[in-house]
Amino acid sequence: MGRIYGDPNSPVEALRGVSFTVDHGEMVAIAGPSGSGKSTLLNLIGMLDAPSSGRIVINGIDVGGLSEDEKAVMRNEEIGFIFQFSNLIPELTALENVMLPGMIGKKNGFDLRKKAIDRLTQVGLSSKARSGASTLSGGEMQRVAIARSLINDPSLVLADEPTGNLDSKNSEELINLMRDLNKKNNQTFAIISHDHKIVAKCDRVIRIRDGMIEDQEDDVGSSDVTSTGDKSLNDKKTLEKLREENKILRTRLGKLEQKRR
Repeated sequence: MGRIYGDPNSPVEALRGVSFTVDHGEMVAIAGPSGSGKSTLLNLIGMLDAPSSGRIVINGIDVGGLSEDEKAVMRNEEIGFIFQFSNLIPELTALENVMLPGMIGKKNGFDLRKKAIDRLTQVGLSSKARSGASTLSGGEMQRVAIARSLINDPSLVLADEPTGNLDSKNSEELINLMRDLNKKNNQTFAIISHDHKIVAKCDRVIRIRDGMIEDQEDDVGSSDVTSTGDKSLNDKKTLEKLREENKILRTRLGKLEQKRR
């Protein structure tokens, strides 16, 4: 798989000849220096961007053959996202933020609320369910973000520097939490990180340099996510797409709350 940006007369190869496979339930770290193509790769796997060549297969589906609407559905149902910054909606409670992806999928309101509470319990924040997102600490916000990423039971969770905005104590707690959830839920995690503690917790490390895979440590490749361009998951294009989805969700959430009253 490859990803080229820029003018055809002066192209920039963000990724070149990248190919790997990830087992279901595996926790993989994607490491490399800044500008190596890590985040471009994660964007492509998450269908937030499209490769210039090659293909991406998730759960046996070649995502290149999907329409934009089909990609949106698959992204919502099969992929959870965790960002360096939690990207919570400050006006909503922790519980409401966790419910947001379920609202996109038009899940049943009562069942969704119960499931969101269960997810907050999993990350140790059931007592903060009704707290406003803006009142939470940085570590608590990231825990809510993890709960949100798991609300639709995705088969794949993508994380871009999830501990990059946390202190060492909260970072270690978050790393252990992700590993525990990975094992308990048997969900695949692909994590971009410079944090050696995260790398040490993962089953395998894929190292990227200059847009190519440099090496893979403890390779156990199989068949669930196959990648056959450096923008961050926090980049402007990605955030605009997510904010637009959040606007729709907030409208639906308001209607749900009115019905409950």
